[in-house]
Amino acid sequence: LGFGGIGMIIAVLGMFNTLTISLLERTKEIGLMVSLGARSIDMRLLFVFEAVLLSLFGAVLGIVGATVLSALVNWLLNLLAGTRGVDGAFWLFSYPWWLFVGAILFMLVVGFVVVWLPARRAEKINPIDALRRE
Repeated sequence: LGFGGIGMIIAVLGMFNTLTISLLERTKEIGLMVSLGARSIDMRLLFVFEAVLLSLFGAVLGIVGATVLSALVNWLLNLLAGTRGVDGAFWLFSYPWWLFVGAILFMLVVGFVVVWLPARRAEKINPIDALRRE
């Protein structure tokens, strides 16, 4: 499975937990929106949009962080190896552009899949029970 797979599983569980807790904390708000005329599809789209936006932000932030860290490691390795300039430098970590695009698309799909169950719960909330709840 590897470190990347384990990290991905932990990230998915963290996203699911965050979205489920967000639903529980916003039950009264959801009940109010439904009582004011929001449709069940509106509730689902609200949660899907939030999850996809968080996934996109996390993917971009992760790519930027990985790129900066890789450049730093490459620079340190070149410094330790004693190579100066571009001619003698080597790049241990370099990534093709399609890997970044694939990572962003993968995280968007993961965000959409992870939010599906909490979004279904949000659309089934009874507004009367939600407004009574403290």
